[in-house]
Amino acid sequence: MLTALNHLTLAVTDLPRSLDFYTQVLGCRLHARWDAGACLTLGELWICLSLDAQRQPTATPPDYT
Repeated sequence: MLTALNHLTLAVTDLPRSLDFYTQVLGCRLHARWDAGACLTLGELWICLSLDAQRQPTATPPDYT
């Protein structure tokens, strides 16, 4: 049975917009940011946003992201 998650990595197509959503709407805390990603926390959950500018929002994902 799943009782907790340690971290999630999410592919995003627009890093600034995603950061705004995760910090301003969901209340995540930003810990680190670089050109192609960012690390945030929400409580004890770590979230990594990974820029994938080639991914189309409606495309079928070709991999785990």
